[in-house]
Amino acid sequence: MAITFTGQRKLQQNLAIAVGFLVLLTLLVAWWGFIREPGPSAVETIIPPPRTLEMNFGVLDSAAFLEIAEPSAPVTIPEQVGRENPFLPL
Repeated sequence: MAITFTGQRKLQQNLAIAVGFLVLLTLLVAWWGFIREPGPSAVETIIPPPRTLEMNFGVLDSAAFLEIAEPSAPVTIPEQVGRENPFLPL
């Protein structure tokens, strides 16, 4: 009495079909995007003129900004940080 693996064979057939479909789809997309000659364009590309940029530097002189910009307290760094060899066990 032979043991048949019909479920595994069916799964392999389905995977082979799926992989074949993906390969064909990849080749079609590559042909469409890279290999195919582009046709004449019916729409002209219109590039708008660059816009001018105006900056308002008066905000930097306002009282609210100057209040925020002043440091509240100096930052101090402690003398000894960490251990001499951090890989030694405690």
